[in-house]
Amino acid sequence: MIRPIFFTSAEPFNLARLKLMKQQAFPDVTPGQTCFGPEQCILQNAVTQIHMELSRYNGKWDITSVPHVTYDDVVNNNHEPDCYFEMPTAFWFSLKDRSVFKGKNVIITNYCEAWIRGLPLTMLEDHPSSIDLSVIDDMLLPKHCILVRDNNTPIPNITCIPHAHFYGETRDMVAGNQVGHDWMPWCDNYMELVEHNIANLPHKTHTYTALLGWNKPHRTDMHNLLDKSNLKGYYGGFADEYRNVEHDNPCGVQHDRFIAEQWTRNSQVWVSMETHVSVDSPVTETNICSSLTEKTWKPIMLGMPFLMNNHPDCISYLEDMGFNAFTEVFGNYIDVDYAITNKNILHILENFADYDITKIQDICRKNHARFLEFTTPTYQNWTLSKLPTIYN
Repeated sequence: MIRPIFFTSAEPFNLARLKLMKQQAFPDVTPGQTCFGPEQCILQNAVTQIHMELSRYNGKWDITSVPHVTYDDVVNNNHEPDCYFEMPTAFWFSLKDRSVFKGKNVIITNYCEAWIRGLPLTMLEDHPSSIDLSVIDDMLLPKHCILVRDNNTPIPNITCIPHAHFYGETRDMVAGNQVGHDWMPWCDNYMELVEHNIANLPHKTHTYTALLGWNKPHRTDMHNLLDKSNLKGYYGGFADEYRNVEHDNPCGVQHDRFIAEQWTRNSQVWVSMETHVSVDSPVTETNICSSLTEKTWKPIMLGMPFLMNNHPDCISYLEDMGFNAFTEVFGNYIDVDYAITNKNILHILENFADYDITKIQDICRKNHARFLEFTTPTYQNWTLSKLPTIYN
C-alpha cells in the first residue's frame, strides 16, 4: 500500500525552509499552493501523479480527494504496518524532525525534476539556508526508503527509481501518423518525416542541430566551440551571449519545445545539451543529475542520431528503457567533466562521415520503433512495477 501524507498544519515544518521552497528559481511548490492544508501542493508526488494518470482521472484532484494518511496518523502509528508514505523531496527537506519516520517505509519523490532538496545544485547559486546534507543521512532512518525522481544516479543504501517525466510529455505528442500538439506546427505527416530523416541521413546539408537554451557552463562552453568551428549547423539559445538559432520562430508555440523543420530535415545529428551540469563529486554532498528531458527525447522521436552532454549515468538510463545511446558507434564519449564531453562531441561531429552510417540508421529505426511501442501508460506501469508494493 502507498499513501501520500496529508499535512493538516504547518507544525511539522521549518517555516523558513517552506518559504524558501516557494522562492527558488525552480520552485518545488506550485504558486498559490502550500505544503499543508487543503491547498497542499501535490505536483511532485510522483507515485500518486502516475497512479492518477493511469486511472484516467482527468478532473481536478487534490490531497484530500485521494486515499491518504495524515501526518498525525504517521506519528501515532495509526496506519497499516507495511504502508509506504509518500512525500516530495522539498517536504522531506523542510521537516523539523525526520526521526518520526524511523522504522517506517517512505517514498521521497520529485515528479518533474532530478534534484534532492538539501543538496547543492550546480545549475543554481544556492541560498546558504537551502543546504542541509543530513537529508541523505536521514533517509537511512526509515526501514525502507525509496527515492523516485528524474535521475539515474544511484545513492548508496537508498532504493533509487528513475522516472523520466519528460518522456511522457514527448511521447504524448505523437498520435498515429499525426502530431498531437504544436511543437511542430508545420508537420502534416509525422511518419514521412521520420523516414526522411533516417533514409536521407548521409545526404543532409547540415551536420548538427544544437539548441542551447539558457546559459549554463556546459552550454556556454559548447557555444564557444561551435563559434570557432567550420562545421555547418544550427546552434544558439535564449541567453543574451548566445547567437539566435536560425529558423527559430515560435509564433506562440512554447519556446523551449518548438522544433523548426530545417533543424530536423536538414541536420544529421541532434546535440542534446541536457539540463544539468555534470560534476565529479560524492552523491551525498552534491546533486549529481543524470536526467533525461525533452532535449534528448526529441531526436528519438524524430528518428535522428544524437549526442548528449550529460552525466555518464544517462547511458544506462536510456538502455534500461530499451533505447540505444549510440555508444557502440561513437564510443564512451560522455565524461563527468562537461568540457571533455564537449570536445568529444565536436570531434565526432567533425568526423561524422567516417562512422558507420548504415549502423547509425539501423539504431535510429530501432529507437523510433521502441518509442512508438513504449507508450506513456506502458512506461508508467513499467516504472510502478519497480516498487515493492502497489498503489491501492
